[in-house]
Amino acid sequence: MQNQKNMGKIWKNPSKKEDKHPDLKGFIWIDGVKFDLGGWLRQEDDGRTHYSLSARQYENPDNGGVTKTLGKGANRVPSDGYSSAHDLNDAIPF
Repeated sequence: MQNQKNMGKIWKNPSKKEDKHPDLKGFIWIDGVKFDLGGWLRQEDDGRTHYSLSARQYENPDNGGVTKTLGKGANRVPSDGYSSAHDLNDAIPF
């Protein structure tokens, strides 16, 4: 997938070693900004299952933490109103 707007990928986490690590990992591009995704399989009291998701803005470790973007619109606030995906929950590791 070549940096397509409002699209992404998610797959089984090959490096999961602890329960707190996500079952799924991936990424998504939203309005020109790349976000890392994590997903945890959860079971509700009534037996139904779902995935709990977390997203945080991608920080490129090879570029001093500079966020990778598609260019135009890269400084926009995500549509959920948070100034950064880190505002969602810093305690979730991935």
